[in-house]
Amino acid sequence: MRPRVIPLLVVAGMAGVVAAAERSGIRIESPRPGSLVDWREMVTGPVADKSAEVWLIIHPRATRVYWVQPPAAYDREHGRWFVEAYFGRQGMDRGARFDVAAVVNPRSSLREGMQLRGWPRAAAISPLIVVTRR
Repeated sequence: MRPRVIPLLVVAGMAGVVAAAERSGIRIESPRPGSLVDWREMVTGPVADKSAEVWLIIHPRATRVYWVQPPAAYDREHGRWFVEAYFGRQGMDRGARFDVAAVVNPRSSLREGMQLRGWPRAAAISPLIVVTRR
């Protein structure tokens, strides 16, 4: 049986951001990829740099908008960040799928509720997860 080859798409400049994510230790631990989420859901994960500025970005796959969530809070003693995020609109968007990533030290200033046209430039970005609204 031949091994299966899966092509890897690398966007210009993303290789350095991915390597920075590994160094920064930024990732999303909860919810897990493929999870069902509520309208409001706590999103958590570790970050190695306890002084990092962490923002969560949610991209509803049915749109071209990337939503900036409330700023992450920290348990700095344990190197963990957390934010109660919005997945769509209350009472709506059931079954919708969302791409989710955490960014470290964004190059431009972010604020809750901003609508972006793509992932913001940042020192590092977590591996992307996809979740579905229950």
